[in-house]
Amino acid sequence: MEKHLVAEENKPKSMGKATGHSTSSIQRILNQETGITLEILTNLAEAFNLSPYQFLIPNLDVENPQIVVGARISEQRIIRDFYNRPLPTSKH
Repeated sequence: MEKHLVAEENKPKSMGKATGHSTSSIQRILNQETGITLEILTNLAEAFNLSPYQFLIPNLDVENPQIVVGARISEQRIIRDFYNRPLPTSKH
């Protein structure tokens, strides 16, 4: 997961905001001081426009995430379209 934070140039503080969790919670997870909950994992994945399972893929290319091999062609198109859409901009 830390690889994704660096690749996206996000820091625990901004990820905390994006997921609705505290910066300290995100930092403890990154420091391996505590385990991650499914809720936080799901929220982080959504912030990166990923599925939670994709964090488990070693060397995941965050610019071109792998698609589930078992997906039908029509499902692969939907997934590709989803990942190729513009990312929302944060409002500060």
